[in-house]
Amino acid sequence: MKKWGIHILIWIAYLLIEYLANYFHYSRESQSLLWMNILFYLPAIILSTYFVNSFLVPRFLLTGKNGPFAAGILLVLLFVFFSRYYISVGLFSWAEDRTIRLPFSKITKNAIKDYAIIALATCILIINDWRGIVKKMRAVQKTNAELELALLLNKLQPHFLFNTFNNIYSLIRKDAEKGAEALLQLSSVLEYIVYLKPAEKVAIQKELDIVRHYVHLQRLKYGDQLDYREGLDQNLLSGSIPSLILLSLIENAFKHGQKINGQFILKLTIKEEAAQLLVELVNSYKGPAPQKKESRGNQNLLD
Repeated sequence: MKKWGIHILIWIAYLLIEYLANYFHYSRESQSLLWMNILFYLPAIILSTYFVNSFLVPRFLLTGKNGPFAAGILLVLLFVFFSRYYISVGLFSWAEDRTIRLPFSKITKNAIKDYAIIALATCILIINDWRGIVKKMRAVQKTNAELELALLLNKLQPHFLFNTFNNIYSLIRKDAEKGAEALLQLSSVLEYIVYLKPAEKVAIQKELDIVRHYVHLQRLKYGDQLDYREGLDQNLLSGSIPSLILLSLIENAFKHGQKINGQFILKLTIKEEAAQLLVELVNSYKGPAPQKKESRGNQNLLD
């Protein structure tokens, strides 16, 4: 309803502008003829405007069919010209009670003015559509950024990020150089995760470097209680693996591991076995606490 209200206001404005533009060309006694000329011609200009904007533009212009669009525009131009001519001639002939022939130049001038109105409406439509497209693009970009952030948080535990930022902040206050180094390592891990494509192959050495950055950041939390070891076949490091495989294993090892005797032990082994790449990750883990068993029923089951 609001949209139609705007359209109605626009056409009322057109009527007033058309009246004021021709006011001084008509005598006071001919003002009624001026209004009749404007109102009789109004359906033709409205029909032409909506035909261009609702049919020609979306059907041909926006789909790249320039030939049919140009032909449609030419037909609209002829319709505007002859509508203006026959309506004006008919009204003036009726008013004078005799056949009136209007100059071709006058009809052409009015037709060009009418066509300018149609062109203006078309420009407004295209600009409005463009603004809508830009708004949608910005919304998509914002959604993509949010999805990337969600993907990042899904790949790394949120509490790891919060704890790491807090640890780096404390470290910077104590030792700015070490704090800056830790911040660069965190930046490397985040950049590695965000900009990698799903299932993209990377060099084992590159993935291993990110794993070491991640372990170093965890060391900010565990300190000397973290005992991280590597057992690597150096000949395999130039090979490739799907991205984030090692990092995901390490992340889960920290998530589910536990300290034993005050030590968090983590050992990563990469070797070749039976012509296959074998990745083994061992972490310290106490296991669930033993549960007290209760026996019910036949006593013979306990013997």
